[in-house]
Amino acid sequence: MVFILVSFIAGASIYMVKYFAPSVELLKAGAPVLEGPDISIEGMHYTKIKGSHREVEAFADSALVSRKGRTAALINVKGSIFREPEGRLYFSSASGKVNMDNGSSTAGGGVTVVTDDGYSIETDEMNYDGGTKVARTDGNFKFTGPAVSGMGRGVTVDTQTQALSILSGVDVRLMGRGEDK
Repeated sequence: MVFILVSFIAGASIYMVKYFAPSVELLKAGAPVLEGPDISIEGMHYTKIKGSHREVEAFADSALVSRKGRTAALINVKGSIFREPEGRLYFSSASGKVNMDNGSSTAGGGVTVVTDDGYSIETDEMNYDGGTKVARTDGNFKFTGPAVSGMGRGVTVDTQTQALSILSGVDVRLMGRGEDK
C-alpha cells in the first residue's frame, strides 16, 4: 500500500510538471497573463449550449485556465457565435482572454469577425462586454461588406441592434454597379 501511495505521489509530481510545462510555452507565445492558472489544456474545444441550441463554439491550440479567477487565456482561437435569426458570426485571433462568469472577453493579434451575410471587421485587438453585448476596439480597423468597405480608428458594434459606430478617422466606400461611389 505504501508503495502505491509513494508511486502515486511521485507520479502526480511528475504529472504536475508535465501538466504545467505548456504554461511557460503559452506565455512565451503571447497568451494573456492570468493570476494563478491551474489548468493547461492543449487542443481546447468549448461549446456553450442554451436549451437545445448551441450559443458559442470555440477552438484553441492551447488554453490556461484559472478556476479561482474564473478566466481562461487562449492561443490561436477560432470559433462561432450562433445567432437566431441573423446566422453565425465567425471569429479568430492569435490570443484571447475570457471571463467565464460574465462572458466578457479580449482578443488580440489579427482579430477577424465575419458574418454569414458577408460583413467582416479586422483589427489588432477587440474587447467584448458580455453584459451590454457590445464589441469595441480603440485601434485601427477595416471593414468590408457586400456593398461597402472602409476603415477608421475605434469602433463599437452593438451585437443586439447590429449598429456600428466609427469613433474617428472615417473612410467609407459605397460600391454599386462595379465602381466605388
